[in-house]
Amino acid sequence: MAFQTKELRDIWWGKAREGHTFNSDVTSALKNAGWEVRENIELPELFNCQLDKNYGDVDVLAWRPDRNEVLIIECKDLSLARNYSEIAALLSEFQGKEINGEPDKLCKHLIRVSLVKQHLNELKSFINMDEVSIVSCLIFSGVVPMQYAKIDALSDTFVGLLKDIVNY
Repeated sequence: MAFQTKELRDIWWGKAREGHTFNSDVTSALKNAGWEVRENIELPELFNCQLDKNYGDVDVLAWRPDRNEVLIIECKDLSLARNYSEIAALLSEFQGKEINGEPDKLCKHLIRVSLVKQHLNELKSFINMDEVSIVSCLIFSGVVPMQYAKIDALSDTFVGLLKDIVNY
């Protein structure tokens, strides 16, 4: 995408970065609730090894020394969606399917969760814990139908709002 003016680029980039602001909100809320947290962590850093390709990053990785659970959190900020059809369009990217041979956003998250499960020893070393249980989480900035829908790909994923994950 070519930007015709510096102002247009700055406005667009500011809006595009707002998703990372929600990641930071989730990170801060979990820290305040007693979780250890890392934000936007790349899998090669987490596993201390190179992978065959770029699988993206984990938006928020959270764990507690007093619990065995490790949360692998995908954050989705819906604040830029102006109406129900825009929210629906955003959510259509979270069906856990491949579209034109490429995994959608939910599928990418689930692939990352699977990779973390395959690298449990590296995860344990990274967070300095002996026993862990991986919890896949999808956290939205607002109420979404996915919280109530029966989507097979979400059967093992916690879906909720920021307040829900803080109370997890």
